[in-house]
Amino acid sequence: MKKIVVATVVAIALSCLLLCTPALANYNYDGFPVETRACGNVNGGVFIDYVPWDGTTNLTLTTKVPNGTVKWARLYVGVWGGTEGDEGWVNVTFNGVYDGNGLGPIHLQGKNDNNSNVWCSGHGKHWMYYTVTNLTTAGSTNVANYSVINGTLDTTYGGRCYGIVLVVVYEGGDNPKNIQYWINDGSDGLHAGPWPPEHDPGTTDFDGTVDIANVTRANLTMVHLTAYDPTCSNCLRFNDNSLNTSMVDSNTFELNSWDVTGYVASSGNNAWYNRSEDGSVSITNAILVLEREQPDFFDTRSPGNPYPSIPGTHNGTLEVYKDMTISKMYTYPCAGTGGHTESVKIWNGTTENCAEAHWDGYKGDYHNIPFNITLKKGVVYNYIIRTGSYPQIHHREELPADGGIIRCAKFTDVNGKEYDNLIPAIKLY
Repeated sequence: MKKIVVATVVAIALSCLLLCTPALANYNYDGFPVETRACGNVNGGVFIDYVPWDGTTNLTLTTKVPNGTVKWARLYVGVWGGTEGDEGWVNVTFNGVYDGNGLGPIHLQGKNDNNSNVWCSGHGKHWMYYTVTNLTTAGSTNVANYSVINGTLDTTYGGRCYGIVLVVVYEGGDNPKNIQYWINDGSDGLHAGPWPPEHDPGTTDFDGTVDIANVTRANLTMVHLTAYDPTCSNCLRFNDNSLNTSMVDSNTFELNSWDVTGYVASSGNNAWYNRSEDGSVSITNAILVLEREQPDFFDTRSPGNPYPSIPGTHNGTLEVYKDMTISKMYTYPCAGTGGHTESVKIWNGTTENCAEAHWDGYKGDYHNIPFNITLKKGVVYNYIIRTGSYPQIHHREELPADGGIIRCAKFTDVNGKEYDNLIPAIKLY
């Protein structure tokens, strides 16, 4: 078992959602493109752990997922069927679950495979995926298991497990970082010719824009289901920059990471790979994680849908991820309205750090209130914010924001009705 924690999502951007296409599976000798399935921004981390091939038909991944709130998780299992003509039953469980999320017994069918969560390519290379967001337990041990059922595959060659991989995106945690990420998967089966015709090289894209001025670290992780024999030292490029692949020397399973900090572009990022002199190489995952500077402001941004909106009094807590000096607070108004904050108080009873401000009416820049306070990392602050007209509202109990996190304790609207899941859309800067 080996772990990679890129401790570095406020909200998944709409532009990213448009890129995250659903995965369709079947059989194709050439395999399936490695494409973006999840991407966005998170104040937390991306956790990757795996167990590689050991030549057996039973394999278990036991891993400790970091603390935090799991936002997305996917389990991958690779199986060699022996040939594309072999079929058989295998069993996959995760945290004891075998009857949900597609887990449990599954019939692998080689060239006849039509399982929706299986990519089968080449001579019986199966790469299976399971969305396990609701089954993954943060801050605890998680266990994935693979086994062949009653020898239904020819275990002389087939049925052996290439490896198991778990990828988890989480918010918060013990040391949250401000990151932008892309998780690409598929099963690109590069191979020599003449028949079928040669399929080589391949490319996977990380579409979207990047504020490269704020990127402090960039990490690219690749999964090779099989590669490289003979070895190859220049079979991977990131944005046309050659990366050393000499450590990818197993013809069974490899998961490796590269520091690509100096190579990130503002757009059009991609990874290129080839098979070199190996007759058959499969690339199944490409994960790009960018760690960015924490902002020196606190911003919930506008919600995707601020309605219904109603004025009232917000009570809750907030934390910041770095020390910041605040001089004003902005309230996001609903379009065409005078949504604003009438009064605000932020304080911590232990440190006795407290600031309070009041609205000065509909004049000048009335969406902003002058407000002076220094917020310290690691301190939990209470807030009382009384709003007027139609301010934007996040309809949730807890919200990771740019620069920190905010939680609702109680919201009382102007009619006296109470809620526990409404957060004001504000910016402290």
